[in-house]
Order: sequence, then C-alpha cells, then structure tokens
Amino acid sequence: MVEEICDFCAGAFKVKKGLKQMSDAALVGEFEGHPSLKKWVDQRYQIVVL
Repeated sequence: MVEEICDFCAGAFKVKKGLKQMSDAALVGEFEGHPSLKKWVDQRYQIVVL
C-alpha cells in the first residue's frame, strides 16, 4: 500500500502544516501540483481515492 497526499489540494485547503505533523505520507505534486495516478496504474496498482 502506498499513501500520498495531494500537495495542491493540501495547500488549497490550508492543511499542509497539520498533515505534515500527523502523517508520514508524502506530499506529492508531480503534475501541476497533483500526484500522478498514471505511474501507479502502469505498475498495476489498484487505485483507492479517499
């Protein structure tokens, strides 16, 4: 299982600081500030978005 947090959305909702303190998950912004799902789909991961 891989957990990533959208850097763009965390900034837009002003929760970056709190997320960094409560989670070890990486803030990722590979495509215009959002994580790339394609890299995981290409590796045959099942994508679950919460």
